[in-house]
Amino acid sequence: MSRLTIVLAIGLVAGCGSGGDYGDETIPAVPALIEIDSAATTHPPGDRPAGNVELSRGPRVSLHVVTVVSEVAPHVHRYSDETVFFWRGGGLMKIGNEMKEVRAGMVIHIPRGVPHSFRRTSPEPAIALAVYTPPFIAGDRHPVE
Repeated sequence: MSRLTIVLAIGLVAGCGSGGDYGDETIPAVPALIEIDSAATTHPPGDRPAGNVELSRGPRVSLHVVTVVSEVAPHVHRYSDETVFFWRGGGLMKIGNEMKEVRAGMVIHIPRGVPHSFRRTSPEPAIALAVYTPPFIAGDRHPVE
């Protein structure tokens, strides 16, 4: 099974779900089929050090493609956990007080409230699929020192 198939399967599973007693009944649960390279090309970060574009949203999860040209500044999410599937490139990720070297094919789970940052070290931009549970809400990216 190719890496593309695996990540797309994860996206389909994560994007499916019913509002039920866990979610917002106003958000439809619609399966999402996402081609990560195409999404990253369609939504480049421009002149910013990194870009984060929401690709799909369900009652319990939102899927985002993240493209890092240079770095993601230290921050914390108070509302959502974040799971990052590194697709291309790599770099150094600081999670809490630990520095981790990450590369394509790796997955990192960051619980809400844990400070994290990323600095690209690969020759090409780093591209990842970020999964937020519950779904990311505007304003839930709080800078930290």
